[in-house]
Amino acid sequence: MGLKQGRRQEGLGRVASINESSLLCRWVSGSVTGLERDLDRHCGHVLGGLLYGAQGVPEGPIPYASVHLPVLDGVGCYWLLISPRPVSYHRNADACIAVDGVLQWGVLNPGALDHENMEQGAWVAYNRIFDLQEEAVYPHLLRTWNYFPKIHADGAAMERYREFNVGRHEAFSARRSLGGGHVSAACALGTKVGGMTVAFLAGKKAGIAIENPRQTPAYGYPLQYGPKSPVFARAMLVDGALWVSGTASIVGSQSVHVGNLAAQTDETVDNLRRVFEEAERHGFIMPLASRLCLVVYLRHAEDEARVRQRLAETFPSAHKILLQADICRVELLVEIEAFWF
Repeated sequence: MGLKQGRRQEGLGRVASINESSLLCRWVSGSVTGLERDLDRHCGHVLGGLLYGAQGVPEGPIPYASVHLPVLDGVGCYWLLISPRPVSYHRNADACIAVDGVLQWGVLNPGALDHENMEQGAWVAYNRIFDLQEEAVYPHLLRTWNYFPKIHADGAAMERYREFNVGRHEAFSARRSLGGGHVSAACALGTKVGGMTVAFLAGKKAGIAIENPRQTPAYGYPLQYGPKSPVFARAMLVDGALWVSGTASIVGSQSVHVGNLAAQTDETVDNLRRVFEEAERHGFIMPLASRLCLVVYLRHAEDEARVRQRLAETFPSAHKILLQADICRVELLVEIEAFWF
């Protein structure tokens, strides 16, 4: 399933809760040719979204994260988070924010994150996120998206991805709690161009952090993966909406099936399914399969056809966005994140 010109898919997220102040959001996605139509259709109710492969961000108050990653069918695409409640927008020198009384969506200004040292960049980014949460009183961080160039290049003292993990870890240690139930879902991918891009989703209400029994919690990784561990949960369940972190071919804390694309894809799918099962144990009621969106990152563009075919077999009804990106570990060939509501 590819995103062709004019194609659009929509998921309606009626959550498994009787609380009418709960999430009750939906997502829409399509090629960039349909973006203005969706903005008009949902005027005043768009919290924000991610634009992939697009050359520019539409003018206006809505906070978008523009992600400089190639879309593997050659068409720019997007997804938007639509609220049933009126949304208000706020912009300052270093961030664009949208709030609806239940959720806060924010995108940090890349210019404010222009640090060659990724430890400093991550420290600044996450401290600013925490500031924005506190200012607007949305205390619970639910999901973050992190993109930056040269993820595997040497930094001041170590690989830039490991520097990023140090800065993020130190920010959480100083202002939040580390460990089970206290960290958000997240992803961190490498781009070829552009600066650091960070978006986040926070809420008035805490979500339920989901871990995968097949995997060591990321915040518990051993020192071989860096002096400070990554800080994220495998997924976050928020009033029936499931946000799944970037997921790859890792068992325990080790990468498996090195060099084998098919086996890595299957292992990643197994990990996704296990996260879905764990979410069910915590009360997640799976919506229709067509309301599942998979964002798939591939290290090599030439692997697109094989991975697309495998995912068509395993998740035939899901919406899929395939992108080329550098994945956090050099030996990993595919990473998949998901949202389902």
